[in-house]
Amino acid sequence: MLRTAIVTALFLTSFTLSAQDSTKVKHIRQLMELTGMAKLGNQMMTNIITSYKQNYPAATNEFWDAFMKEADMSQLFEKVIPVYEQNFTDDDIQQLIGFYQSPVGKKMIEKMPVIMQQSMQIGSEWGKQLSEKVIEKLKQKGYIKES
Repeated sequence: MLRTAIVTALFLTSFTLSAQDSTKVKHIRQLMELTGMAKLGNQMMTNIITSYKQNYPAATNEFWDAFMKEADMSQLFEKVIPVYEQNFTDDDIQQLIGFYQSPVGKKMIEKMPVIMQQSMQIGSEWGKQLSEKVIEKLKQKGYIKES
């Protein structure tokens, strides 16, 4: 009798946890959709393909179109879901959904691509200046011999 009760309790606990997990995953997918991750992922793939096209000009547009179809972004999202699961509770996810549904959250989603682009440009310029500064200091200290 005790054994049956323990097995039943374990079954019900695992069933409850599974139901909670599926609800959490549903919320994560909703958050990813709401924040435009699919759009961002597709934009990222387009940028990558554009770079490849420049590096491999002999490849045809048909080749790249077929490759784009093969690079299914939903596979990537499925791999990212566990990252959200590990780092956020379901309550956190629901609060994020609420934020991104608010006017300021929607503005954040709208402005994020521009902010990212401008930030990357600033970071690139800063990195270049820092690199030049390091090279100059290495030369001054004699670690780099001028040819």
